[in-house]
Parts: sequence; structure tokens; C-alpha cells
Amino acid sequence: MQALLAQTWLWIHLASRVLLALYFVWYGVDHLTHMAAHVADATAKHAPLPQVGVPVAGVLLLAGGLTVLLGWHRYIGGGLLAIAMLGSAFARNPFWRESE
Repeated sequence: MQALLAQTWLWIHLASRVLLALYFVWYGVDHLTHMAAHVADATAKHAPLPQVGVPVAGVLLLAGGLTVLLGWHRYIGGGLLAIAMLGSAFARNPFWRESE
């Protein structure tokens, strides 16, 4: 019974890691292939330097997603994803500039 639980946990861990990583890989590729649309959206949100931020975010998402997917330096990949997500959150959602 314990061996079955261990094997089940292994498959759940693998499936969740693949699904999480594919989400970030997908959006990293999307950032790089549809760059003009993402730059226009970031410009509309008054993000600083959208021509630089969008491709950098795309590379960070793609690299971080691939490292998590492959399990190679996954903590560094998680850090890359955190940098991309935090940078995007603050650049595209400047709530401190909104008035009530």
C-alpha cells in the first residue's frame, strides 16, 4: 500500500510540474511571437519601457518554464519566473497611480 502511495505521489508531482511549466513556456513563447500586441498592451497600461520589458519577460518566462519542466536548476528557474511575474505585476498594474 505504501509503495502504491509513493508511486501515485510521483505521478502527481510529475504531472503538476509539467502543467505548471507548460503554462509559463506557453506564455513565454506567446510574448516572443506576438510581441507587437504585448508591447501595445503594455504601452496602453503605461508600463515603463515596454519595447524592452516584453521580450525580457518572454525570455524569463520561457527559460524559467523550461528549467522547471526539465528539473534542471529548478530553483533558479523558479527565481526567473518570480522576477518575471513580479515585474509584470508592478509594471502593468500600478494601483498606486489610481485615484478613488
